Amino acid sequence: MSVVIHITGNPGSGKGTQSELLISRMNFNHFSVGQLMRDEINAGTELGKQLEIINQGKIAPADITMQCVKKHVTNPAYKRVVLDGFPRTVEQCVAYNEIVGPAHLTLIFEVDDKECMRRLLERSKSSGRSDDTEETMKVRFQQYYEKTAPTIEYVKNNMKYVIIDGRGTVEQVWELVKKAVEDVL
Repeated sequence: MSVVIHITGNPGSGKGTQSELLISRMNFNHFSVGQLMRDEINAGTELGKQLEIINQGKIAPADITMQCVKKHVTNPAYKRVVLDGFPRTVEQCVAYNEIVGPAHLTLIFEVDDKECMRRLLERSKSSGRSDDTEETMKVRFQQYYEKTAPTIEYVKNNMKYVIIDGRGTVEQVWELVKKAVEDVL
């Protein structure tokens, strides 16, 4: 069975950056749930049509999201998997646990909104992502507080987790991530 790490936190908190470091430094296979969904949308699949809601900054239904996630994390070729930006809702978390089984660890990134917005606006200059607009970012923050914040409470009460202070430099945050992950390997 794969070692599965979930990474959640507000938009712009460093989830993707630290996921990339898990890939390059600890041999994890990285799946951004958002990217898996964008790939389905770009491919024009039936599933992608159902996922187009994310282009409005909204969260896709859990059952549809699980269709994307399950085919990747259950692949026996992957020994270590990091899911970036997951779970986003309690419903997703419960559905994941029922379909795949509990993750080995959830990393919860904490960074204040002002810093996250600054980071996202900087990223928007070069990302090419259709959801990197200030208007969409505001919706994403609203969705985060309405949907993901309660998920974090669920994780804290039901799963193994570590809070990561994402305000430092990339390397400072990496040291926190590395220590937390090494404890479950």
